[in-house]
Parts: sequence; structure tokens; C-alpha cells
Amino acid sequence: MAEEDRMVKMEVDYSDTVAKLIPECETLAADNKLNEAIDKLLVLEKQTRGAGDAISSSKVLVCIVSLCYKVQDWTLLKEHVTTLCKKRGHFKLAVTKMVQRCCEMVPEIEDKERKMDLIEILRTVTEGKIYVENERARVTRTLAAIYEKDDEREKAAKVLQELQVETFGTMEKKEKVEFILEQMRLCFETKDYIRTQIISKNYHEIYDTSSVKQDEQKWKEALQRVVLYLILSEYDNEQSDMLARIKTDTNLSKLPYYQNVLMCFDTAELLNWSILKKVYSQHLKSGPGEPASPLDKEENWDVLQMRVVEHNIRVLAKYYTRISVQHFADLLHLDSKEAEKRLCEQVVKGTVTAKIDRLDGIICFTKQKDTEQILNAWSGNLNSVMDLIGNVNHLITKERMVHQVS
Repeated sequence: MAEEDRMVKMEVDYSDTVAKLIPECETLAADNKLNEAIDKLLVLEKQTRGAGDAISSSKVLVCIVSLCYKVQDWTLLKEHVTTLCKKRGHFKLAVTKMVQRCCEMVPEIEDKERKMDLIEILRTVTEGKIYVENERARVTRTLAAIYEKDDEREKAAKVLQELQVETFGTMEKKEKVEFILEQMRLCFETKDYIRTQIISKNYHEIYDTSSVKQDEQKWKEALQRVVLYLILSEYDNEQSDMLARIKTDTNLSKLPYYQNVLMCFDTAELLNWSILKKVYSQHLKSGPGEPASPLDKEENWDVLQMRVVEHNIRVLAKYYTRISVQHFADLLHLDSKEAEKRLCEQVVKGTVTAKIDRLDGIICFTKQKDTEQILNAWSGNLNSVMDLIGNVNHLITKERMVHQVS
């Protein structure tokens, strides 16, 4: 068991000593004797830690960082935040209180560079510590807001995506949802469509919560987002599995347009993009007073068009073994060059298996074999060869015997 996780019985109560020393140290700090004040506090911190007095230790740690902040000594503040978190046998309560006090300082700091320094120190010392995961999440969100304000949305999205808030046990559901929604927003603003499947899962978790399912308006909004983000996400086994689960949801029948567009991607039939957009363009966008839909942005319709093309390629690969490049392009409503490009992308991703004969202008679709099938085929070929060798050996022996008799 780790040092910080063990239970320690308090041997000495230092509450009176702490109550007496803290005002003295505050006076020393005010008289420009910060180092002297901190030295006294560090001695007391060691004593409280050794005696198992977690409450007094918490007060001392909070006092140390508060004094450094009060006199604006940023170097000492960063130094002591780092070293106090690394002390052997420190208390979770003490570290938590100190980190919480530092988190309170962040919005009060006007200088951007100093604010960023303190945030990075807090993110470093809280990394991997479950008992301060909420504090780490909050300062990370502040950091993401700073990046976004500086038009560095990619950085903002990256740092926020590090947080798996859905696994946080002590964070309130409302705050969790706010974090997840912020992650989703940044994900789409940075055009990180690869993560749309993750977004769809997050909305599905929101949809599955009892409080949302009890409110018809809320579950409808959540289920709508699940469907939209699901059809915008790239095809793979996980996306296909989730689509199969969502289509069986009885509530989906109460959202006919969303049910129909989802079923379009579940059928082995070619989709006509022009007709699909004409039919669903108005119904899949948000109406007055409704939360924003990902399809409110025209660029996301371009993503959906790409998903339609990818779906059609999978359908053609299912029904054709050989097809001309021109006919393939016509069925996809693309020019030959663009059709080849889209096909190559799907081959690279492993969605379909195909070869292009550019001299004859023919595309050959072949089914991808797994390792077991390849080994079975090799074994069958080897057995055939051995049978042929046996037959040849038999015929040679027979010929020799006939020759010897004659």
C-alpha cells in the first residue's frame, strides 16, 4: 500500500500551535520576511505530518501557498506547491486543500504568463492522483479556454480530450455533462471528425441517464444527437455495432426522420446524396429555440456526403467482383479521379479489398481473408501437391515394372 493511502492515527494535536503560529507568520510575511515565515511553517508541517494531524497539516500547507501568493512571490509558490506534494507520507486531505486553494488563485491572476505557469504546475502535481481529479479537470478547462481565446483551438481540444470525466466518481453529473459538451464542441470546431464516434457514445450515456429519460424533451434531444454523430462518424466494427443497437431503441420511432436517416446507412442499397439532402436537410437542423445541431453547419453536410460515398463503396464491393472505373464513378456520382481516390482511402483503412487495373480501367473487388482462411488454403494446396506427387510416383513405379517384365 502506498504511503499516501495508509491510515495514520493522530498522536499529537497541533491545532493550538497552528492557530498561534499562522498569525505570526502572516505578520512576518507582511514585514518582507517571507522566507523566515515559511521556514517556521515548514518545521511545523513536518511535525504535524509526523504526528498524524491531517487537519493541522492542511492548514499549514494552505497558509504557505497563501503567503506566497499574497506577496506575489511566484517562484516560491511554484517551488513549494511542487515539493509539498512530493513529501513522504503526506496526507491526501492536506494536498487536496492546498490544491483547492491554488485553484482559487487561478481566476484572480491577471498576468497570462503567471496564470499559465500556475496551471501547468497544478496539472503536473495532480496528474495520476484520483483524489484531486476534479481540481485537475477544472484547471484544465481554464487552460483550454485560454488557448481558445488565443485562437489555438487545436491545443484547447487536445488538452480537454485528455480528461475522461465520465469515469470521475466524485464529480456531479451536471458538471460532467458540461465537460462532455465542451469536449464535443471543440471537437467539431477543430473538424476532428475521427472522434465523432466517441461523441456519439457520450451522448448515448447522457441519453441513458434516468433523469434524462424522464424528460421527453431531453431524451429526444439526446437521441437526436446520438443519431447525427453516429452517421457522421467513420465506419468500423464499433460504429456498426452501435448503429445496430440504436436502431432497436423503441423511442427512435417517435423521431421518424432520424429513424429513417439512420436506416439508410443500415441497408445494403446505394444512397443518392442529392435526394437524401433534399429530404432531410430541413428536418435534421435545429429549429427555433432548440439546441444547436451539428448539421447546422454546412461543412458537416460535406462530411455526411463523404459518409454516403463510403457507404456506397461498401455496397458496390458487396455486389460486384469486377466493375469498370467509369461505371463505378457513375454509380457514386463522382468523376473517375475522385472515385479512385475515395476507393483508395477505403482500401487503406481496410474497409474494402480491391485492386485497380488502370490499363484496362477495371476494379476487382476481393474478399479479405483472415489468417485462418489463408492457412487452410495453403494446407489444401499442399495436400493437393502431395497427392499429385504420390500419383506420379505410382505411375513411374508401374512403368518400371512393366518395362522389366517385357
